[in-house]
Amino acid sequence: MKKIVLIRHAKSSWANSGSDDFSRPLNQKGIEESKTISRALTEKIAKPDIILTSSAHRALSTARYFASAFSYPEESIIKDKTLYLASRQEILKTISRIDPKHSLVFLIGHNPTITEFACYLCNASIASLPTCSAIGIEFETDAWDLISNSKAKVLFLEYPKENIFF
Repeated sequence: MKKIVLIRHAKSSWANSGSDDFSRPLNQKGIEESKTISRALTEKIAKPDIILTSSAHRALSTARYFASAFSYPEESIIKDKTLYLASRQEILKTISRIDPKHSLVFLIGHNPTITEFACYLCNASIASLPTCSAIGIEFETDAWDLISNSKAKVLFLEYPKENIFF
């Protein structure tokens, strides 16, 4: 069995309009969301084998809060620039390269792709995952490159309660 937790990055700041989208930091609400949701997940799922994140500042910052909550070494977070604007197929390709010895992966990314990817894997319809939401999915396979063809079971959906709109 393989498990993946898809996490949309936490709320980011538009205050510094001079910075590009890739460099936007988390705002105070995003920091609080990250702390709250990462702590909540420690009661729902085990420590990840891998944390894989977009290298955009807000996604990497979100990943660091999750790493801290799970006592996962921050220096082991895998940063992947392609996840910033990745398509569903590019995310699948990235996941398919994960060593099969790993069973649980956290993947931090961006909308709309993270929502579209969750819908695709679960064969479900979700309008939009709110910032810092996390959906845990289990697959009936032992191979990462077969998850898209495997039966998927949603284990949980965790989100900042005030952000829910689907």
